[in-house]
Amino acid sequence: MCLQHFFTQQAGLINKKLKMNAAKSLLIALFLTVTIFAQTDGHNPKLNLDDFEKEYVRIKKACTTIGYCRCHCTKKDGCQRVAFTAGINSSSTTFKSEILVFNNVISNVGNGYNKNTGIFTAPTNGTYVFSVAAVEYRRNFLYWDIVVNNMSKVRLMGDNGGPFNTATNTVVLSLTKNDQVWVKRLRGTGYYSASVPLVTFTGYLI
Repeated sequence: MCLQHFFTQQAGLINKKLKMNAAKSLLIALFLTVTIFAQTDGHNPKLNLDDFEKEYVRIKKACTTIGYCRCHCTKKDGCQRVAFTAGINSSSTTFKSEILVFNNVISNVGNGYNKNTGIFTAPTNGTYVFSVAAVEYRRNFLYWDIVVNNMSKVRLMGDNGGPFNTATNTVVLSLTKNDQVWVKRLRGTGYYSASVPLVTFTGYLI
């Protein structure tokens, strides 16, 4: 059997058995073909796809266990995409609640954010990034915290020294599944927003 024919045949078998795309199948077949021919001096090469499949699954499970997820992994693969952005579409000068509820959900991949409570619940363990942007309104200053399970992590401040002062902050957090993150009002009663929100809460898994 010539090398080219053997290589093409094994790529087809890998593609069919492991349901990979053509590019992946060719790369794996090339690697295995070179390895096999190196071990057999080019004579009577044989590829045990059952053993290869078992090894592939074992390595894949090990990667998932330690938290390695490629960008195109899906929940079915043992990985999970998590990302959200939500905003507030109206202004206020009398806001006195403790939790900011960003009820205009722009995206909510993984469904971790609850627009009714304003709370994000981590659907999986991992490292997350959260950021908040706000605009102070009519000199009603604002002090807001990003909190995890009611523990403040970072603060943003919009001073009342002038109108429409902008406040932002960002934090990187290591979360365990079911940890909760939200934006907590400490002081101040005013924020400015519009139909295209200026007050936003964003988070995503990295």
